[in-house]
Amino acid sequence: MPALLFCSAAAAQQITINDGVYTDAQARAGQLLYKHNCKRCHELEFYKNNLVSWTDMTVLDYWYKILGNMPADNAGSLSRTEYLEIIAFILRKNEFPAGEEPLLPSNRLGKIKIVPLATNN
Repeated sequence: MPALLFCSAAAAQQITINDGVYTDAQARAGQLLYKHNCKRCHELEFYKNNLVSWTDMTVLDYWYKILGNMPADNAGSLSRTEYLEIIAFILRKNEFPAGEEPLLPSNRLGKIKIVPLATNN
């Protein structure tokens, strides 16, 4: 029975954007997409301030918000993967670490919590 309890505790552990939830390749692709689709309306400072307002929401919530509303002059014109690449770029610009696994349009997005950047004390 203790092994079962250990597995349940591990499954309940929250994933956050501090856990390296995107890849460097995604962030690089997102940078190009940002330049061509977002920069004309949004400076990167917008994304820093905007991301803070999403604290305690999930990456899935954030993805759906931009998926349905951006770019403002052609909402929904990018692929689902391209929106995730833009999110990866936003995470990198906000100094969240990259990891080995890419953000993918799957159930995992709903498990990744947006939190403030972890700092080493």
